[in-house]
Amino acid sequence: MSHSPGIRYFPAPFTTVTPVRSTRAPDLTRTEGSRVVRSRILCQGAADQARVTCGRWRCCAESIRVLRLLHRAPLVTSAPATPVITTARLTLERFTLDDASFIVELLTDPDWLRHIGDRGVRTVDDARGYLENGPMASYVAHGFGLYRVALRDEGVPIGMCGLLRRESLPDGDLGFAFLPAHRAQGFAVEAASATLAYARESLGLDRILAIVSPGNAGSIGVLQQLGMTQNRIVRLQTGGE
Repeated sequence: MSHSPGIRYFPAPFTTVTPVRSTRAPDLTRTEGSRVVRSRILCQGAADQARVTCGRWRCCAESIRVLRLLHRAPLVTSAPATPVITTARLTLERFTLDDASFIVELLTDPDWLRHIGDRGVRTVDDARGYLENGPMASYVAHGFGLYRVALRDEGVPIGMCGLLRRESLPDGDLGFAFLPAHRAQGFAVEAASATLAYARESLGLDRILAIVSPGNAGSIGVLQQLGMTQNRIVRLQTGGE
């Protein structure tokens, strides 16, 4: 998930995903009382054999968010998040503005600044702007984005992982970053593998790329474990998302 010049470009051959059970809601929104019912697919990723719960909302709430964005109204950000992906040890959820303090910690980490770039985030207000204009805007525009990765049992955020869509690349790309205390424990591979399964099975994406700084050995190792191979060297705009 590096955006600095002189990056490596990895095409993503997808891990085979074998559905083990599928319970799909009708295409039309249905409700039970005040609850909106969503479709859910339970699938298994062959790379790590982790069972991943993948869901996609089909409800009027998305329309409300789009209208608010068009009218430049603030997004609703404090509602309890529903996991997009659940693995054996992790949950991946959409970011909200309540995650601003965590974003300050992650985006000011020296390794983030070295390998990914300076996003100008120093304060909670900066982090809110990053969230609104980055991950949260992507949810509305594309239906996916970077997600908050938390320990499943404790609920403690440890990093981010998800999908980005850039005008400079022909396909979506995988991005991830974790706090130093939670590296080298398999969390990045677990989250990224589940994200690739979600991209294929729930989002219908047949190819995902990944980009990484040449000196970022840790992230290169993660991508290699996912089965990705180097394609070519490309140069993106410095600091670009």
